[in-house]
Amino acid sequence: MMGASRQLWALTVRQPWAWALAWGGKNIENRSWTTSYRGWIAIHAGKTLVDDVGRAQQFIQERMGWRWRPHHARQSVRARGQVLALARLDAVCAGPVEGCACPMDSAWATVGAFHWRFGAWQHLRRPVATAGGLGLWNLPQAAADAVLAQLDEHAVHAVIAHG
Repeated sequence: MMGASRQLWALTVRQPWAWALAWGGKNIENRSWTTSYRGWIAIHAGKTLVDDVGRAQQFIQERMGWRWRPHHARQSVRARGQVLALARLDAVCAGPVEGCACPMDSAWATVGAFHWRFGAWQHLRRPVATAGGLGLWNLPQAAADAVLAQLDEHAVHAVIAHG
């Protein structure tokens, strides 16, 4: 899409949590820090796995319920160093500072963390390889172009307009 190229914010998340955000219905990302940014974020699977993959996968499986399939265990750790999806960050609660004012309607929220609440997703057919970063970071232009190229025209305009 000519002219649609733009900078995208990204968040690196260790696997299998990145997979859960992209594909497993995880609508909350628990963080020790907050951000004033609201809009679309590229969900980047870090190269490092969480310390206890089996425990994390069990947690994900319990929250997904009947939607969990045996192949998800393999899928949830396969992609590393890649952007898996775009997710729209709608709100962040002030949990650790002021007590959580957001409704605890998500089984993904952890007490004492800032709850980054995502409300919409754009899944990628093909993960986009790129190095990760700390905090919110700018996706390199080539990676941003590769992500946007996988979206239909309506989705590209929504991401650009809202981001």
